[in-house]
Amino acid sequence: MSNTPSVISVVKAQVAAGAGILFFSLLAGSLFAIGWALLALLVLPLVGLSAYLLLVYGPIHADQEGLWMEGSLESVGMAWAEVKQIRFGRFQLVLEGGEKRLVLPKPWFWTGPGRAQVLPHLQTLARDYLPPPPKSHTADLVFSRNVLKIVHQPTLK
Repeated sequence: MSNTPSVISVVKAQVAAGAGILFFSLLAGSLFAIGWALLALLVLPLVGLSAYLLLVYGPIHADQEGLWMEGSLESVGMAWAEVKQIRFGRFQLVLEGGEKRLVLPKPWFWTGPGRAQVLPHLQTLARDYLPPPPKSHTADLVFSRNVLKIVHQPTLK
């Protein structure tokens, strides 16, 4: 990784989250319209989850110190030295270390010139320096926790 931050766009993940809002809102509205109000109420949390993901996902930045994401709700980051395990879920990438967890969209959703710099670094880190993650289907069901809240230009040391 270089000293200059690499920038990765996650516009694919934002479009998917926006499509989720639209689809689940239309589904809930249709269910209300035909009189299945209880079933429509069960769909509403999916609208909320899609809206949450749309607000949380933002451009990802990485440099030699660490990785951070600038979401609309907050910007969060984690130093490379703190990463002790990397889990690739179906839709999310989870970096874990101690009591910290940083959740990012899966690299399939990444676009831009920074993708070619950051992805090989993550793969090398996961393959050569970290223990293999245990078999788990929960990587898509977690949220970030105890990570640095970035206010200005990050200092992840």
